[in-house]
Amino acid sequence: EDDANAGLVTGYYEPLLSGSLKRSAEYAYPVYAVPDDLISVDVKTHPSFKNFRGVGRQAHGELIPYFTRSEIDQGLARVKGKEILWVKDKIELFFLQIQGSGRVKLEDGSTIRLGFAKSNGHPYRSIGKSLVKKGELELSQASMQGIKDWAANNPHRIDALLNENPSYVFFRMLPPNL
Repeated sequence: EDDANAGLVTGYYEPLLSGSLKRSAEYAYPVYAVPDDLISVDVKTHPSFKNFRGVGRQAHGELIPYFTRSEIDQGLARVKGKEILWVKDKIELFFLQIQGSGRVKLEDGSTIRLGFAKSNGHPYRSIGKSLVKKGELELSQASMQGIKDWAANNPHRIDALLNENPSYVFFRMLPPNL
């Protein structure tokens, strides 16, 4: 047999979101590029930097942690003007941030690919685990679909749940697939 054309098939999941280049009532959730005040620092392993993730912002001459998800959503971070596009679904945007890359189908049918640029440096906390711990979901339901179902049934509680994960991902546009 000739294996010259053999290949490897992977199970990589790339989310597809609905979006727009313009904000509207339908497309209300921004996908941000890296803010200008987010600083990345390459630190060598020194005991005093044990919990430092190399990302922060400058305030009063000091490097301090960057804003959390909640603080970014409250408008405290300098993200105005950094919107790449807007998406329809806040939960889908959250899963795009977890995945680190994905595609957004625009209203005209074209697609934009997004890739991870930087994070805010805060640790990731699983909202699925949180829902299980609170008795909101069984462990077997704490999947992406289970969380989406929970969100559909609890729209007024979505922000509080998402803010339990302080991590936030900023994106960059990627070239289209050829």
